[in-house]
Amino acid sequence: MSYVSLVTDAYSRKIVGHHVHESLRSEDVEQALRKALRERPGRQPLTHHSDRGVQYCCDSYQKLHRQHGIQCSMTDGYDCYQNALAERDLENGVPADATGESRAGSNDG
Repeated sequence: MSYVSLVTDAYSRKIVGHHVHESLRSEDVEQALRKALRERPGRQPLTHHSDRGVQYCCDSYQKLHRQHGIQCSMTDGYDCYQNALAERDLENGVPADATGESRAGSNDG
């Protein structure tokens, strides 16, 4: 089974970081955030919102936040509507280079 981690800019609604991996280890999930940080223009303050998955709560992921001055925001429970932007990304597809296809669920590639 493969997983895809996405980092979406809430303002532009663009996927700014992604990583495909075989597990939910924090090291794998961190790659999407690292990619987003490498490619971001400017140095405006950031807020990172996620669910309360163990990979986002762990020390190494939170350390990455502190190293880059990122404010952490997490859902207050397990209500999928609190992560509507992330759920939208999954429904609309993921970047071609994340899946090896033109668009997830697309027949034109």
